[in-house]
Amino acid sequence: MKNQHFFIVLVLGFVCLNFSCTNPERERYEAFVKEGEQLTKTYCTTCHKETPAPLLDKETWVYKVLPQMGPRLGLHNYKSIYYQRINPTLVPKLPAMTQEQWEKIVDYFFIVSPDSLPKQKFEREPKKTCKTFSASTFSNDISSSSIITMLKMDTLNQYVFAADAMNSTLFKFDYGGNLLDTMRLPSPPT
Repeated sequence: MKNQHFFIVLVLGFVCLNFSCTNPERERYEAFVKEGEQLTKTYCTTCHKETPAPLLDKETWVYKVLPQMGPRLGLHNYKSIYYQRINPTLVPKLPAMTQEQWEKIVDYFFIVSPDSLPKQKFEREPKKTCKTFSASTFSNDISSSSIITMLKMDTLNQYVFAADAMNSTLFKFDYGGNLLDTMRLPSPPT
């Protein structure tokens, strides 16, 4: 019985000691994550609303989303991952941050985001067809790999304006998707 009490006191003492004392390794890790989060809030929100890391999985952030964002901030790699070249008009002359700061941001997304996302559950299955409209290609004059930065309808004159960031071009279409005019601009129209 005495041994049992001694063992319980010993375990409780160890638990209390473990939780009351700070673990320097854990503190460094938490500070590293906090710094990445702060850098994300400082730099990423200058262009768009804050995007929580858990919205996407690690692989999507590190190999798809952030490699698209890096060059637009003047950063062309993350450690040994080199990003694909993009339209030079989208790349700033000077990087928005240091390479070290960029790597901390990418590390933050890698650490905080989940390995995979849960399967979506629908209360009922979505309908494959719609009575109101059907999806179709609007125009073959814009590449499917375009980055559309603006879409505006002129209902009075029945024009559709679309902007492509890939080549800084503004397109003017009629409602039927027929190309009426294009205009190259010095930067992507928004």
